[in-house]
Amino acid sequence: MLVGSDGVRSSIGVWLTRSASQGGSTELILDSGFTKSTSCTGCAQGCNLDYLNIDGKKVAYCNENGCDYDCTKGESSY
Repeated sequence: MLVGSDGVRSSIGVWLTRSASQGGSTELILDSGFTKSTSCTGCAQGCNLDYLNIDGKKVAYCNENGCDYDCTKGESSY
């Protein structure tokens, strides 16, 4: 998952996968198994986008880091 943050109160992530390209180099492309980006907004010291492995599947969530339920998770299609 590639995560970008504004350093204040928001982060957004998209799932990527590695793919071998010509010449033996590796490139990152959007993972076709995931069709949504995930965002987290809320307090300044938390709401960091993270993921859990549940039954072999990656699930995005907002890690509140002490924000006490001030985080809002959003999802949008690519």
